[in-house]
Amino acid sequence: MIVIGATNFPDAVDPALLREGRFDRKIQLKLPALVDREALFRLYAKKVKTVGELGYARLARLTTGLTPAAIAYVVNHAALISARNEQLDVPMANFIEAIEVCRMGEVNGSSSALTEGERERVAVHEAGHAIIAQVMNVGRVEKVTILSRGGALGVTLITQTEDKQLHLKSELQNRIQMLLGGRAAELITYDDASSGAASDLKEASRLALSMVATLGLSDKGTLFSLDALRELHLKPDATTAVAQAETILAAQNEQCLATLRELRGALVELTAKLVEHETLDGKEVAQVISNARAAHCTAGM
Repeated sequence: MIVIGATNFPDAVDPALLREGRFDRKIQLKLPALVDREALFRLYAKKVKTVGELGYARLARLTTGLTPAAIAYVVNHAALISARNEQLDVPMANFIEAIEVCRMGEVNGSSSALTEGERERVAVHEAGHAIIAQVMNVGRVEKVTILSRGGALGVTLITQTEDKQLHLKSELQNRIQMLLGGRAAELITYDDASSGAASDLKEASRLALSMVATLGLSDKGTLFSLDALRELHLKPDATTAVAQAETILAAQNEQCLATLRELRGALVELTAKLVEHETLDGKEVAQVISNARAAHCTAGM
């Protein structure tokens, strides 16, 4: 008899289950790559009635990092959207919307409860994220919206152009800048920050601390990993690591602010467009930044 178990949290499995004669072999399954995700979409899409030939390559690109179960959910939710709209078939647009729901959450209607001032601040915040993501090449900016989705008042959807297993120090620093971009844009525009950056700060802090405490990517060259202490069941003292992580955050925040000050024209224009249209495509973001850079160069001549 062979007993097979599966978990997404192998570190949380009771050690007693991993003793010899029990679950004594571990097989690591990686997330599906680009070609795998395209094949999964082709497989699951057979279960629904689609409209014409779907853009499977685009669907695969938009779902970097998703599990097969999440891809199955996307297909099922696309069919649900068609049912809600009283459509007999499932068009490509419904698949895209389903991916956005999977990544960003449902549009929850909270935007209608915001004041005009809050709505504009959300637009400034998301414009800051989008500009830094585009300039620092953090990923492909697919969409920016000030419509409330999930628990967020606004969302900047960024996808990865390739499946990567290794991440350079510079790439992690750029991602931290992107996370700080919303708060930085608020500071530049209003000279005052808001509570809207709480989740961004949490993720940026986690990333900076990982660089210092486990990845050996501290600016001070610290190589000791706190994970070594945890494996020895010793209580780590994270004081020094937290201080070094704060140094990384401060440095990336300054660079982020400098970039947004240089592209303040883009920040103003993107904010105005978001307030007016609520949702912008990534191509519009790139065009606004390109125009702002061209104007900046002309003014400097």
